[in-house]
Amino acid sequence: MTPITAVSPTDLSEVEAEDRQPTGLSVVEVPEPAMRILLHSANCGLLLETPKELSGLRMDVFWAKALNYGLILALVLGLQTVLLVEQMEHSSTPSAVARVSWATVSLQVVRRSNAGRD
Repeated sequence: MTPITAVSPTDLSEVEAEDRQPTGLSVVEVPEPAMRILLHSANCGLLLETPKELSGLRMDVFWAKALNYGLILALVLGLQTVLLVEQMEHSSTPSAVARVSWATVSLQVVRRSNAGRD
C-alpha cells in the first residue's frame, strides 16, 4: 500500500479532527483509500496479485450509507406491513383473509429473514 504523499501529516490530522467534530473548517481533499494486493505462499510457491487497484470507502462514509440503507429498509417494511394489514381488513371472511396475497406475505418473510443477517 503506498502512503498518501499528497497530504502532509498535519493536514491529515486536521481532516480527521474535522471528521470527528465538524467545525466548518476548510480542509484539504484527501484521496479515497486504494491499494494493490500481492500474496505469496512460500509453501506452495503460489503468487496472487490483484489485476487492478482496489478502492474503498472511508469509515464515516460507509456508516452513513449503511444508516441510510437501514432507514430505507425500515420504511419499506413498515409500508409493506401497513398495506398487508389494510388488505386483510378489507377481506370480510376468514377464507378471504387466507387468500390474501401470498406473494406479499412471502416477500415480507424473505426480507425480514435477510434483514437480520450480518
